[in-house]
Order: sequence, then C-alpha cells, then structure tokens
Amino acid sequence: MAGLDLGVVVAILTAAAGLIVALANRHKAGADAGKAISESALLLLKPLNDQLEAQGRRIEVLESEVATLRQRDAELRRGVRLLCGQITALGHVPVWQPADEEG
Repeated sequence: MAGLDLGVVVAILTAAAGLIVALANRHKAGADAGKAISESALLLLKPLNDQLEAQGRRIEVLESEVATLRQRDAELRRGVRLLCGQITALGHVPVWQPADEEG
C-alpha cells in the first residue's frame, strides 16, 4: 500500500463498510416486506378459509339430509307398490300409480 494515501484507504474501507451495511439493510427490508406481504395475504385469506370450512360443514349436513330423503323415498315407493298390489288383488284398478310404477 505504498502508493495509496492513508486517507484514500480509509475512504475505501468506509465506503465498503457502508455498502455492506446498505446491502444487509436492503436484504432485511426485502425479508421484512416479504413477511408483511405474507401476513397480509393470510389476513385476506382467513375469511375465505373460514367461509370455505363453513360451506364444507353445510355440505356434510345437506348430504346427510339427502341420504335420509332418499331412504324415505324408497320406503314410500315400496309402500305405494304394496298398496297398488293390494288394490289389484282385490279386483280393482288403482286410481293412480307413480309413472315409474305403472305396468
């Protein structure tokens, strides 16, 4: 370092240190910004996730209700077939039969 003035060396080291600090702060700011964006996204998605979970629970209830109604429908159709059969066995013609039960 015989050709460099001590003031120039100090200035170069100071500038290098400043550059390192600026880069470190920029990286930290980027990480902080990424964290803030992630947190904001989660806050925006939470109501949607809550609504989706509520709809999932409602779908389960509705599916259960549909299964119950299908069982009841099958039971009523069996009953109608039996009653139509009894009417026919007595020598009469049923006044009404479901369309899929005729014949």
